[in-house]
Amino acid sequence: MAIKRGIEKGVSSVRDSIRNMAEEEKGEEIKLPK
Repeated sequence: MAIKRGIEKGVSSVRDSIRNMAEEEKGEEIKLPK
């Protein structure tokens, strides 16, 4: 159970980091002059 919970936390943290990276990339795209 503890191992499964740890894996789920790891997956969620990876998803959060990917989401943050995607948001940063969107922000950079918006900042670029068109």
